[in-house]
Amino acid sequence: SRQLVRAYGANRGAPHPLRLSFSALDEASLHPDMLHRDLARWDCQRVGERADVRWPADELVWLSPDAGEPLSTLDPDVTYVVSGLVDRS
Repeated sequence: SRQLVRAYGANRGAPHPLRLSFSALDEASLHPDMLHRDLARWDCQRVGERADVRWPADELVWLSPDAGEPLSTLDPDVTYVVSGLVDRS
């Protein structure tokens, strides 16, 4: 849950914040207090199902720290997915 807090805070402080959606919340092992206290008041979309269920596959780009090339531009018609937040890399 701290990783969601970090991601939200970094986005909120960015010069051009993105529209954030947190998905698979029904499957996530989040601390219950965090769901009610923090996430409920954030300016973001909360989605119960996984990203691959919620959005069309041709509109998803899965991001990875192991990608062969950097992401240098953003497409407003694409949903970028960061999944399995585990570390700070």
